[in-house]
Amino acid sequence: MQNPIYDIIGDIHGHGISLKNLLHKLGYEQNNGIYQHPQNHKVVFLGDFIDRGPTHRQVMDTVRPMIDSGHALGIMGNHEFNAICYHTPDEQGGYLREHDPKNTGQHEAFLKTYPDKDEREDILNWFKTLPLWLELETCRAVHACWNEDAMAALKPWLKEDNTLLDIGYIVASDKTHPAYDAVETLLKGVETPLPNGLSF
Repeated sequence: MQNPIYDIIGDIHGHGISLKNLLHKLGYEQNNGIYQHPQNHKVVFLGDFIDRGPTHRQVMDTVRPMIDSGHALGIMGNHEFNAICYHTPDEQGGYLREHDPKNTGQHEAFLKTYPDKDEREDILNWFKTLPLWLELETCRAVHACWNEDAMAALKPWLKEDNTLLDIGYIVASDKTHPAYDAVETLLKGVETPLPNGLSF
């Protein structure tokens, strides 16, 4: 069977109407409520489905059925990782991602869309099924930076499908643990200080 043609879509950030317009433009059609392509195309979603935009529910109601039915693939972005950690208690009575004004503000649109705890929990558990990267027949996909050293450092904390184990979220939230830098690299990219006098 011929390899599929992959349509790469990244960083939707809660913009459901724009996503649907893009899918239509790429030739996808709804069949039984699921967007699919009449030819040999498949979307690879690069994560960051949530935060910022006004129509999170439209995004999730579009993306999740596509991935679950095999008409698309998806990987985790830093916003899905952050959401899981924001809602995961730590051992000190807080959460893996601190509930400070900055983090809560970044996550506010998602929180408003899913005020029901059970529904929110369902979405977060689905996020945990997203791998950190994909190595496909014709291409590789990662949210920010394909870095084999980071991937190797995370192997003890991954399942075979490159999804994080539950303990993986704990170690990757600890700034003193090598897994923290590895996840930061894959999901946010490599950061380096600029020379004196330069700023970005």
